[in-house]
Amino acid sequence: MQLNWFQHVRSYFSPVLLETAASAIHPFLQLHLVSGRLQLSTATAVYSYGDYYTPIVAGFDKVAPLISKTGSLLVLGYGVGSVPVFLNKKYPEYSLQLTGVEYDAVIYEWAKRYSPNYEPGAISLIQADASEFVANCQHAYDLIFVDLFHEQMVATHFQTIEFMESCKKLLLPNGILLYNIIPLATTDLSAEFGNHFKAVFTKNELLHLNKNELWIGYR
Repeated sequence: MQLNWFQHVRSYFSPVLLETAASAIHPFLQLHLVSGRLQLSTATAVYSYGDYYTPIVAGFDKVAPLISKTGSLLVLGYGVGSVPVFLNKKYPEYSLQLTGVEYDAVIYEWAKRYSPNYEPGAISLIQADASEFVANCQHAYDLIFVDLFHEQMVATHFQTIEFMESCKKLLLPNGILLYNIIPLATTDLSAEFGNHFKAVFTKNELLHLNKNELWIGYR
């Protein structure tokens, strides 16, 4: 769906509400246009905010020199497309084949409805549970971005060594995984998560992004 000129202009003065819904997973979802950017939010969290979505901005800025400009990217927790919007604006020279996995049916439909124009790359959008997808996927990727929140929390089964190992198996040689978490959202998340991540990715880095942490694992 193409947003009209009036909506874009108005969004620079005040947020423009585009959609409101409840899904089987989220009792409250809203999609706004804010300063020309799609902002997907729940009652307590922002899931997508175009090129203002700090985790992908910081992560890709960090690893871009190590990624092929014609490589492949898997996004687990696609939202409504912050990643391709950011790539279009900041890295137009990259033509990544992008696969987005989104579990929530409402968010998935919004992502299709408001899909950004991502050229010269391509987007394959899939509705699926991330753990089932990585367990059964037959493809491999240069870069994986994991952004699997429910509100501000990451489900326990996404914190396990088994899930991280499944993600690692989907990386091509010299591939990179970016994993976004909010450690303070769950009291025991930070230490346990970090230990699991380091066990799977012996070569790793940690970026502190205000309340978020972005863990980087190198295959």
